[in-house]
Amino acid sequence: MDHVATGTERMRTRTQSSPDIARCVITDVLEPGQRPRLFKIVSYAWSEQRTIPALRDQVAAAATAARQAGWDGLLQEQRAYLDDFWARADVETTRSSTNVVLYPEWQKFLRNGQPKTIIFWGCNRRRGPSGRDVHVAAP
Repeated sequence: MDHVATGTERMRTRTQSSPDIARCVITDVLEPGQRPRLFKIVSYAWSEQRTIPALRDQVAAAATAARQAGWDGLLQEQRAYLDDFWARADVETTRSSTNVVLYPEWQKFLRNGQPKTIIFWGCNRRRGPSGRDVHVAAP
């Protein structure tokens, strides 16, 4: 976790962390019309096989890369990745379900509507959020 905060010269930050909590408190005294800005960076890694030190290194590297790219850079990278992914992706499920017939409509909605919330589950995992086996194939 990292933060990039801008404000007045009176801005103060305090960070606290322990095994079960991470907290960053930012205080500032603003005049009417002044605005603070906060860019919060949170990274996460998970693996059944990698060591905890390796996961920590991966998380630290991701946070550092995000900080260097900045908000606009992250948006550009994500847009390029998703444009490429949706241009080549096909989603299949190995179990039958009544909502499978709606998948083309969902894909159309996600591609055309481009909602601001994007939910991902683990990279290279074989289980989707519904518990169904999901395979994503790109040509």
